Amino acid sequence: MTIETKRLCIRPYATSDFDDYFEYIMDPELQYMLGLNDVSDRKSAHETFKWLLDNREFLAVIDNETGKAIGHICIHPPVKTLLEDAAFYGKKGYSLSFAISKDMRRKGCMEEALRSLINELFIIRGMDYIDCEYTSFNAASHHLQDKLGFKFWSKEQLEEIELITNVLWRKDWDNIKNARTVDEDIRLIPYFRNDEESLPWYQDLDVCKQVDNIDHVYDLETLHAMYDFLSTHGNCYYVQYKGKLVGDVSLRDNAELAIVICKEYQNRHIGRKCILDMIELAKEKRMDKVKANIYSFNTQSQRMFQSIGFTQTDDEWFELNIHRFTYFLFENFDAEKEADNPLNPRKICNTSADKVLTWMAETDKSFRNYDNACGLFGPEIIDALIAAGLFRKENEELFFDSPVFLSKDLLTLQAFFSEKAATIATTIEQYREKYYSLAKKLDNSYSPEILLYHVICGMCFDGLFLDKLGKERIISTGRKHISGLDYLSVIYENAPGLDEFSKKLLCSYNRIQDAHCALQSFGDADGDRVDCYRYFRLKEQKRLTTKYSVVDKAADGLTQSDLLEAAVKLLMGDEADYRAVEALEQFGYFKGGKPCVPVFMDNDTSIILEIEELLEKHIWESVRELFSNLSGLNITAMANGVPVDEIANECWHILFGCINEKLIVDGFVACPDFYPDEGRYLKCIEFYKE
Repeated sequence: MTIETKRLCIRPYATSDFDDYFEYIMDPELQYMLGLNDVSDRKSAHETFKWLLDNREFLAVIDNETGKAIGHICIHPPVKTLLEDAAFYGKKGYSLSFAISKDMRRKGCMEEALRSLINELFIIRGMDYIDCEYTSFNAASHHLQDKLGFKFWSKEQLEEIELITNVLWRKDWDNIKNARTVDEDIRLIPYFRNDEESLPWYQDLDVCKQVDNIDHVYDLETLHAMYDFLSTHGNCYYVQYKGKLVGDVSLRDNAELAIVICKEYQNRHIGRKCILDMIELAKEKRMDKVKANIYSFNTQSQRMFQSIGFTQTDDEWFELNIHRFTYFLFENFDAEKEADNPLNPRKICNTSADKVLTWMAETDKSFRNYDNACGLFGPEIIDALIAAGLFRKENEELFFDSPVFLSKDLLTLQAFFSEKAATIATTIEQYREKYYSLAKKLDNSYSPEILLYHVICGMCFDGLFLDKLGKERIISTGRKHISGLDYLSVIYENAPGLDEFSKKLLCSYNRIQDAHCALQSFGDADGDRVDCYRYFRLKEQKRLTTKYSVVDKAADGLTQSDLLEAAVKLLMGDEADYRAVEALEQFGYFKGGKPCVPVFMDNDTSIILEIEELLEKHIWESVRELFSNLSGLNITAMANGVPVDEIANECWHILFGCINEKLIVDGFVACPDFYPDEGRYLKCIEFYKE
């Protein structure tokens, strides 16, 4: 039997694995937990190793990264006392024991291995139950067995040692394997009838008053009716805390949330963490908001819901808008070189960040403090977001620290930019003949409209003008973070209307380059383009989709440098590596070994600069005046004290994106091609011999 997981391989031990076994089994603490009192040297360790090989199904847990055995799992016949119990007559079962090396503990490796093996034993081998023992002093094994769903069955006193036997039944595993993991201690188990544990929660008068505003406790009929309704009109879960069921939580199809935590386990932040996970479930179900009905006298629950962002909408109703975000990064570091850096912002800006951003966007300022955030999401996530520059901490209060644009900022952005962009575009168009005359001087066979799309919309606005705004300290083009990486991050809420600024404006370059060549595309951000830059970034993140299958086959094993080197050779008329040439053709930059997009070369530089100087003459003062008033903009980023020059960088992209749209509508520049799921863009090559 061999089982592969994300990080591990579980396979039978081989005699050649003994050195790995010896390395971890000589740990005195591990020997004590396993009761290996006679293992003192290599010889005695080998005797134990050989006995396990010969007498048990002895499985090695292999770390895929190092190829070393980091622990083991043994499959034994069931514990003898269970076979004598009538509950197990006619049932098939196994007993498990396990161990893991000291340096791999507390990383979830053994839990990952056991989950996969248990599933195999139940589903493939058809076991009815699995038992597992631990000694009373082995708290780690006890905790892990609880997390896996094992339940106490019996205990036995062996001289000075108390041995506890736990059992996991297949019917319970079927529920547990579909559980939602909230954190290390909390799991949500899909509802199944379990009166023995759930009825006592509803025998508490205070709980029944909080839930239903009634002055009597539940009977079984009421309990069943409630759970039957919740489990057939949405998702209903038991709340498991450190292996014990302590309450229930539900999300109905109408987006209504409800939660009950038994009194003994209240005030431990269990409820709010479960509600946060239900918000994630609502997001998975494409819900835009969730709601909760909380009686006016239940101030404890009201405050809990408000602390995670809910707003009171009626006397006894509270709502939370669900936010989804898109992250844009302006990298001043080698993206390929830093792909595996754990502090790379692309590894941090993900669904975990979404959860915290939603909380920051919706929660009242009085709740937005560091300790509260760490209690809800964990200090690792919060500290990572602070290190990445998305948040900052001031006197324990949390603020956004990157330009963030929410739906409530939309009207302000529209009022500030749309009319001004149209005026600037009209000014440019008044000098059409001059710009077209210069474009025709470019050593290129393409129309002035296509060439000016690349030169004005891309090179000038997103290059030369960007540099000038940076030199005059109107905008910032980077920030060095705690990680040592230099970049700016910009965050947009995914919301109707706001998408027009975040994704659909023509203000985005995708580019790979070296000292002599750049393979680039310029367009909007309404999808993932099938171009070189996006391909390599998604490959690093292991997020390539099927639309990249053809280019991935052609570019597999090649680097950005390989493609740039091949492009230079082709442009010089030389032969290039056939694999790189095929990849360049699949990416749409070459056809038959010849460029099939505009190529800008050394002798074009003076003309491009002349076009930039003309633009500067016509519109620079208008741009400067607009940005001098930027600090008064009433938007979320300004209210949170995000550096104005960083906000200005994104505002410049909004402005020139709006200008570009007007130039296209008026036919001044070419309209870029539209590709489903990729957006609008055109490609070009820059090639400079000097």
